[in-house]
Amino acid sequence: MEGAGARVVPVDFEQEDDDLVKQLNQINGIYIPGDSEDLINDSHKNFRYTKAVQRILQWSQKHNEKEESHFPIMSVGYGFLAMMKS
Repeated sequence: MEGAGARVVPVDFEQEDDDLVKQLNQINGIYIPGDSEDLINDSHKNFRYTKAVQRILQWSQKHNEKEESHFPIMSVGYGFLAMMKS
């Protein structure tokens, strides 16, 4: 992504909802990685990852309903499955 000119900013999926929303308001898109099947199993930490993906999807849906607003989401592999599970 950086090679294509994007400025990459990490998003901590364990942060509080208010902090997550503040960060989402400061960026213009998100990439949801998923390099391991462990991301979608039922452990506590992975449940939090899936819930964070759900919060991001809900926020982006509301954001994208506004006129001239666009917040792209890209997800691959198990990150995509986490989106479907949300």
